[in-house]
Amino acid sequence: MKFSMGVDVLDQVATQVQSITIQNAVSPIDSFVRIEVGTSTAKFTTTDRTCELQVTAPIYAEQEGSITVSAKTLSQIAKALDKSETCSLEFDAVTLKLTVTSGSSYYELQTLPAEDFPELTNEEFDGSFSMDANDLIKLLDTTKFAISRADQRKYLKGVFLNVAKKKEEECFDAVATDGFKMALYSAPKPENIGDFKGVIIPEKTVNTITRYFEHKGLVTIHYTEQKIRFVSDGKQLTSLLISGDFPSYHRLIPQDTNLVMSLNIEELLQSLRKVLTVSSDPNEAVVLTLTPDKLKLKVTSMGRGIAETEMPVSYPGDTLVLKFVSSHLSGALEVLGSGMAVFTINDGSTAIKLRKEGDSNALFVIMPQTV
Repeated sequence: MKFSMGVDVLDQVATQVQSITIQNAVSPIDSFVRIEVGTSTAKFTTTDRTCELQVTAPIYAEQEGSITVSAKTLSQIAKALDKSETCSLEFDAVTLKLTVTSGSSYYELQTLPAEDFPELTNEEFDGSFSMDANDLIKLLDTTKFAISRADQRKYLKGVFLNVAKKKEEECFDAVATDGFKMALYSAPKPENIGDFKGVIIPEKTVNTITRYFEHKGLVTIHYTEQKIRFVSDGKQLTSLLISGDFPSYHRLIPQDTNLVMSLNIEELLQSLRKVLTVSSDPNEAVVLTLTPDKLKLKVTSMGRGIAETEMPVSYPGDTLVLKFVSSHLSGALEVLGSGMAVFTINDGSTAIKLRKEGDSNALFVIMPQTV
């Protein structure tokens, strides 16, 4: 096996596949990348036995073949080399070593046979459909901050993809919740989705898609009840799904809210950051006191002090005190980005709804704490 490729391409590919491997793996093969060299492309594949990422890259092949090598070491080498150069990778069947050369640099790496590499699954899929890559990334990027990380309920540790009805039309929903906050994003229903049942995608799979998949073109999604595969632009990501029944999320959306208030997202985030300077705890509570003409923010941190600030608002109700976990509120605002945030409020003890003005696709529900 012998081929050459741009160092910049190797660096990009190695970084992506190395993120999937098991850190401090008991078996060395679980931290290795399988390299399969064809006539004009090479496939780089890694797995943690629940998720598998395969990235295809253009190469100049002199001899086809396959081998596995440490993904971390290969990534570190690619980062150290000059990105404007090319590199050559050659497997020696006698010494069982993979040599990497570029300019005056030379590396000799231990390998393991390609046939020892663990396959996640090769069984058939029940169905498949395609959707716009940007829509898929938007679905996952908007909702992933609400994934549960502390809860023991596994079905809350991912993003739920589901076909749902919105008004008179069906849409494609992504939703995540930890019981204290919920993020929901609705995209157009893919035309060829067929009889798709709701699935829960693990957080690691979600992060891999939002971090490494391109925002252009189409993504083809293959699925069964146990696994899902995303294929787009030289990347193939296969993942086991989380089992369990996701909560009936539409029931979590408050219906009887009657007060509506709009705030500039960037100004509110800036005010939040001001009062959070006295705390390093992401679960620190922030108290919002609403009056008809101003919003007062206050954080009290044990052992560090108190911070307060105010900003002007137009609020159509009586004085109201709300208390939130600061990261729940700031996380939703950071996802919204810029523009005006529309808060729909009932009272200080029930959940609020949060949207971006002019955007009906994204919705956040945040539960307040007891004041």
